[in-house]
Amino acid sequence: TRNTEFILIQNCQESLPTYIGLLTALKTLKLVKNKFSNKIPSEIGALTNLVEFVLDENDLTGNIPTSIGMLTNLQIINFQTNQLSGRIISEIGMLTNLQSINFQNNQLKGTILSVIGMLTNLHSINFQNNQLTGDIPSEIGLLTSLTFLDMMLNYFTSIPSEIGMIGELETILLNDNNKKIKGTIPSEIG
Repeated sequence: TRNTEFILIQNCQESLPTYIGLLTALKTLKLVKNKFSNKIPSEIGALTNLVEFVLDENDLTGNIPTSIGMLTNLQIINFQTNQLSGRIISEIGMLTNLQSINFQNNQLKGTILSVIGMLTNLHSINFQNNQLTGDIPSEIGLLTSLTFLDMMLNYFTSIPSEIGMIGELETILLNDNNKKIKGTIPSEIG
């Protein structure tokens, strides 16, 4: 019904339906270890009450829809281990309540945009094993609540000194960036 607040589906081999956008009362959506092979439908943007959005270990393809930016109550987003491609969209910057973002094990390309600095409630970022390139943006230093940062197995070229401004950071994983990171580790990291 439209008043459903929690859905957990596992081991399903159907496509992720567009009518999911009708469940506007949803607060938690976990579709884990299924065989969804279609794209994330843009209708997902209608789930404005969503706090936790987990689509890990599926076969989802295509771009992350820009309608994700409508989910401003979102605290956890986990799309790990899919076949998502394209860029990390700028609309992610609108998710200012976000505490954890996990796009590990996909095929995302391009750079991390400076809008990442707007997500000041983030505690955890996991972009491991994608095809991300370029410099890690200096705005990452604005994420003063960040405790975990995993960007290994990508193609980054530099580590900004601003990472050293994140006093709560306990774990930082930047290894295996295809030997693209040049220069020295900033002294601010310690």
